[in-house]
Amino acid sequence: MAVELSVIVVSHNSRDCLSDCLSSLERERAGREWDILVVDNASDDGSADMVAGSFPNVRLVRNTRNTGFAAANNLGIQKSRGRHVLFLNPDTRVLPGALDVLVRAMEARPDIGAAGPALLAGPRSFQVSFGGRVHFFKELVQKTVLNAVWKVRLKSTRRPRSVAWASGACLIVRREALEKSGGFDEGFFLYFEDIDLCYRIRQANYKVLFFPPARVFHSGGASASAVPLRSRLEYRRSQLRFYGRHASRLSQRLLRAYLGFEARAAAIFRRRDSRAKTFGRALLRLLRTGESEGRRNIIRVLEVIDKPFLGGGQRTVLLLAAGLDKRKFQVSVCSAAGGPLVRELERRGIEHVALPLEKRLSLRPVRAMRRLIRERPFDIVHTHGGVAGFYGRMAARGTGAGVVHTLHGIHYLHYGNVFLRRLFMILERWMSRSTDAVVCVSQADLDKAAALRLAPAGTLRLIKNGIDFQSAPPAGTPGRLAKELGLGRTDFVVGTVARLHRQKGLIHLLRAVPGIVKAHPRTRVVIAGGGPLRRELEAEARRLGVGDAVIFLGERADATGILGRFDVFALPSLWEGLPYVLGEAARAGCPIVATDIEGTREVIRDGENGLLVPPADSAALERAVNGLLDDPARRRRLAAAARKSVPAHFDLDRMLELTGTLYQEIETAYNLQR
Repeated sequence: MAVELSVIVVSHNSRDCLSDCLSSLERERAGREWDILVVDNASDDGSADMVAGSFPNVRLVRNTRNTGFAAANNLGIQKSRGRHVLFLNPDTRVLPGALDVLVRAMEARPDIGAAGPALLAGPRSFQVSFGGRVHFFKELVQKTVLNAVWKVRLKSTRRPRSVAWASGACLIVRREALEKSGGFDEGFFLYFEDIDLCYRIRQANYKVLFFPPARVFHSGGASASAVPLRSRLEYRRSQLRFYGRHASRLSQRLLRAYLGFEARAAAIFRRRDSRAKTFGRALLRLLRTGESEGRRNIIRVLEVIDKPFLGGGQRTVLLLAAGLDKRKFQVSVCSAAGGPLVRELERRGIEHVALPLEKRLSLRPVRAMRRLIRERPFDIVHTHGGVAGFYGRMAARGTGAGVVHTLHGIHYLHYGNVFLRRLFMILERWMSRSTDAVVCVSQADLDKAAALRLAPAGTLRLIKNGIDFQSAPPAGTPGRLAKELGLGRTDFVVGTVARLHRQKGLIHLLRAVPGIVKAHPRTRVVIAGGGPLRRELEAEARRLGVGDAVIFLGERADATGILGRFDVFALPSLWEGLPYVLGEAARAGCPIVATDIEGTREVIRDGENGLLVPPADSAALERAVNGLLDDPARRRRLAAAARKSVPAHFDLDRMLELTGTLYQEIETAYNLQR
């Protein structure tokens, strides 16, 4: 059954002012055929329960999520019965007789499609709640000059006037006009949806009227004030959408230029204001992606690492690309071409973008990666390691993409050159100013980064490396290795899997080999991995007279599988983040001898699940290995303890969960999605 007027109030977390609004409506409704609906947009402040308990004559519609002002009003229209529909903000109070005046005006003038009253901010303080056609220069002049003029003129204005739009804070619309105009455009989440509706009502040959004899109090911003940053960005998003539909191309270009300046000014000139910086980068994102792209559900991530071998950083990249929820994240990997990392990505169907990132300083990778980030576009750029961290973070500056950098060990702290150490610390501090999160893979690295102020405290995160313990190592690999190397059943194998780099301390393992071979002549030392020091290490083995006992396997795809043939696993590193290979050695059942350094110390407890020796101490390493080779029962006990305790430090599900949550936090801050 049709009624004279339906009032629709859309509310989101505005409990207190909503109560005042409904009380004023109840007083006005007495004895009239009015229908009042509240559409609650998933409030969590008890608004809906308050309406249900305190206003039983008000119809309540509960949304399970915040659908936005336009969509919620359309839902209210579907459920309303009035010949006229009044859209009313919850932060308004209807003054006596105001709605009667509006309804009589609509009944008397069939040519009127919509009308808005005068909005008061105080007893004699008026808000400018109407306007002419919107274009860039007029909007600029209105906000800087005309609003002040009209606030004075409205105090004495009582004559209705035809306008291009009236404010949706209180707007009465004829149902026929709603039907012909199609209702609210749900592409507007908040802001400009009322102006857009008025434009389309006028296109349907109705007039829009500003009607100052009717007056409504409007405090303003009930829902938006709780999230000012989000509201500012939503205003700009809606403004861009509105200009795209109703303004000239010149106005559109001028607006985008103005907003680009506003975004960069916020990011550059207010760099100490984190909220202004966040808004500036979010606005850049909006200008880059466009309105429809800004609302997609999948977050596009670019993982960046320099070299395509399978070291610790590359393992993290591969696990993230393969393991993150495909319904939420679309992950691509950028590195140099070729190598086992690229082959593994191709095998798993993960996109790889080939881009050489050399240590020699060049602007070419920065330009190429920036073009890639903008063209795709990527929402998150996650860099791994120093070289990728430099080029990736430089490229992401000014693109609006969120930036994450992972420190897989803080390598430059171990440089012998004091000047270089200091230089890289200063560079890291500078780069971290434009980085949203700096991830450390061990507690020790997190503590060092905080103590040295390598990044702002609020950006430092701890996300430990994860290993997929559910997947089995390649079947039969230990047996194949024994056959490949001609190993007998009684031969001992002391081995390691490591990059041939100074960090891994392999020179000290080689210097322990003469003593190991002397005590156990049928021992072979196997080193799996590639790197820049291979020739140097091979020469050192020959110099020590153990060239026949030491086998360099090079880089192998089955490196983790051969661990099962090792009688002792040795990791003589000089420094580490959180070495993956400890978890893999523990899974393979190897007793572990490692150096007593940060990172390793978080996983191995000396004498309980492995042995720890001082770094760069070949004699101590020799004694520990020989002691294990002499004691099979101790080898079995330490291996069993490691298999039980070490995997807890490499929780893959935890790594994926924390990383995914971090990406979503950054995306929410920049894109302000709901």
